[in-house]
Amino acid sequence: MATLDEKLKENPMWVVKVGGSLLGSPALKEWVDVLARCTDQRLIIVPGGGVFANAVRQAQEQSHVSDACAH
Repeated sequence: MATLDEKLKENPMWVVKVGGSLLGSPALKEWVDVLARCTDQRLIIVPGGGVFANAVRQAQEQSHVSDACAH
């Protein structure tokens, strides 16, 4: 049975953070299109910064989770 390291080497995963400043920008679609063409592997796009970070801060305030958990 293959280990996790071996599985990831065979089928790597890309994790790309897309900044909140791109929200509403025509460049966002272009970036997503480029990322989709760059790999036939697994891809996770993580929104961050800007309005996304503000939403996490608001949720943290309401839920009282720690900074580490919210991060």
